[in-house]
Amino acid sequence: MSVDENGYIDGYIVALQRRGGICHIVSIAVRKDCRRQHVASILLQSLFELCDVSQPRLYILEVDIRNMGAQVLYAKHGFGYAGLIPNYYGSERHALVMVKIPAWKC
Repeated sequence: MSVDENGYIDGYIVALQRRGGICHIVSIAVRKDCRRQHVASILLQSLFELCDVSQPRLYILEVDIRNMGAQVLYAKHGFGYAGLIPNYYGSERHALVMVKIPAWKC
């Protein structure tokens, strides 16, 4: 969660640790007036740092196929396309599955 100096929530990220070292990003949202201010990038980076302790082998998320801004954001953070889920968000509202494989640490 990101909070501004007035105590308002700028954004949040929700992720679940799955078996096999999978971190599933379930939801990420940024308040409309805080968009394009790197809040989502900060949330993602914080999640990566937090999850680094458990060394996930894979991050996975779903994004609306029409949400190009989010797709660009995720690609900048190392996510690539892995598949399509038809009608995930409702009739004719498909989701792209995106994944990130963290660098291997010895």
